[in-house]
Amino acid sequence: MRIISGIYGGRKLFPKLPNSVRPTTDSNKESIFNILTNHIDFEGKTILDLFAGSGSLGIESLSRGASNCTFVENDFNVINSLSESLISLGTIKNKFELIKKDALSYTKSCKSSFDLIFSDAPYNLKVSNQILNEIINNNLLNKDGLIMLEYGINEMVLPQKSYKTINQKKLGETQFSIFLNC
Repeated sequence: MRIISGIYGGRKLFPKLPNSVRPTTDSNKESIFNILTNHIDFEGKTILDLFAGSGSLGIESLSRGASNCTFVENDFNVINSLSESLISLGTIKNKFELIKKDALSYTKSCKSSFDLIFSDAPYNLKVSNQILNEIINNNLLNKDGLIMLEYGINEMVLPQKSYKTINQKKLGETQFSIFLNC
């Protein structure tokens, strides 16, 4: 896994992840960030990385100038690996928060709001619509904020009338949708 752009651009991450963790591939991440950069300036933005896993989406955002990122992951070993990655990059501690919690529970109880939210749940969970609904119901996305959902080809994400669909794409076994809170 490599960081594409920004202050950590070109550096590689070597997280010690369990086999059950499926990081976003470098090519898919590049496609996602190519679309995102047409709609958001990362400088000073607040990021939420749900089902963080390797943290590559949140770390890429920090590398591009985001002010901070909250990483939510429920596996203790994965959190430790993510912490090691952030430390090895020299990431300043006040730029990130690691939360060991189930992502769906977090979205139900969170009192903060964010400029960009990533949700990349294990494909077999098929919780993207639930996550999207909790984000909307709890006002977790700032006005003009974006949410990027990554999910498997066997899941269908329903458009939301309060959000504008920016992009939907299928890349191999992966699909993603990007919505704007307008």
